[in-house]
Amino acid sequence: MDTKSNKYFENKASEEEIYQHLVNCNETFFPSLSEYVDLQSYSGKLKNFATNLELWNNEVLVGLISFYIEKKEPSLSFFISNVSVLPEFQSKGVFSFLFERLLEKAKGLNVGFVDLEVNRKNQKVLNLYQKKGFVLKNNPEGDVLKLRKIVK
Repeated sequence: MDTKSNKYFENKASEEEIYQHLVNCNETFFPSLSEYVDLQSYSGKLKNFATNLELWNNEVLVGLISFYIEKKEPSLSFFISNVSVLPEFQSKGVFSFLFERLLEKAKGLNVGFVDLEVNRKNQKVLNLYQKKGFVLKNNPEGDVLKLRKIVK
């Protein structure tokens, strides 16, 4: 990833900037994100309640990982609610960069594991998460798979 014009921030984006980013990434989700959430209210939820790890390129939010900190005995855990990268920045290391920042935060807080959900039909994303060490947490009948990564 060319880092010359990229800048990393936590919780910098406004609700409107998160909304615009999600609109621009909407069709990269499977199914599209707007099919199962209202993008405007979801943007507000992410801004107000999640921790947002952001990668910016020339004042444009190009990558976003949003997660919640949950108290699960015997340790804290993270639940990733959103992973999104602008189409023109995909396959350029944006996700890997932001994911490494997430793991650094997790280790610093002694987080035991990181959970997320993915549509079982989204094989490309499922493979990416498995390469990052996520394993299937359950095998539901529906379309949503729950994945977990143990933090070491």
